[in-house]
Amino acid sequence: MNKITNFFKEFVFTVFIITAGSLFIHFLVSLITFYIQFGIYMISANQLMSIISASKIAILISYGILTLILYSFSKKLKETRDELKREKEKNEYNQQKLDQFKEIAAYILQNISEPNNSLRAWVERRKSSGSVSECVQEAVNRISNSLDLLSRTFFLAAYLPEPVTIPVKDEIRRLSK
Repeated sequence: MNKITNFFKEFVFTVFIITAGSLFIHFLVSLITFYIQFGIYMISANQLMSIISASKIAILISYGILTLILYSFSKKLKETRDELKREKEKNEYNQQKLDQFKEIAAYILQNISEPNNSLRAWVERRKSSGSVSECVQEAVNRISNSLDLLSRTFFLAAYLPEPVTIPVKDEIRRLSK
């Protein structure tokens, strides 16, 4: 019921705009024509009454079509403006989310990279004596690679010409299931 009412209101409004616009344009053009032909003091009442006559119906229809075209353009322009506004708001929202993710990534990188660097130095010292476990060494390397990927993804991705590719390993696939 609401759609029908809105359609009827829009239809009546469109007809009103077309009628009023065509009459306005016709009166304006006729008055300008009379002014150019006769001057302001020579326009008679009969000439003003001849503005609305049966012979002028074709002109009124053409002005109505012109008004309809202008109204359609203005309506499309308003829809486009509204769509651009929504798109801008969506982009601002996405940018805020991206900034939040960057802050989270910076926090994670700060709090994980320092202990990982200490652990890496410890592994390097123990490696020279040969008493470091292969498992610990691999874990430290994986953490370093993950931190590197995280930093590239959040901080350098905006400046790279190609998107950052994330290598998906079998273990990650298994964990994600």
